[in-house]
Amino acid sequence: MKIGEDDIARLAKMTRLALTPAERAAAAKTLSDIVDMMAALKEADVADADPMAHVGLQAKAGLRLRGDKAQAGIPANELMANAPDARAGFFAVPKVIE
Repeated sequence: MKIGEDDIARLAKMTRLALTPAERAAAAKTLSDIVDMMAALKEADVADADPMAHVGLQAKAGLRLRGDKAQAGIPANELMANAPDARAGFFAVPKVIE
């Protein structure tokens, strides 16, 4: 499946991203490559592959998850400064359901 610059322009508009033509072209190529890779994976023969029963098996294979540590968050006033519309400390969004 080919993802074109028109698709990227539409996505950029929906997500309010200002992309240059060069950035749109690069994003279209990158996303097309990803979709092509997923299509190739669909065709892979995995009939003899054993399914993973549990993600905990990864720990046995030497893969470690990061520790669960509390961290300081971003102050609310900094988050609200980036919002297109904020009211009373909340993100204001358009009503989409009647």
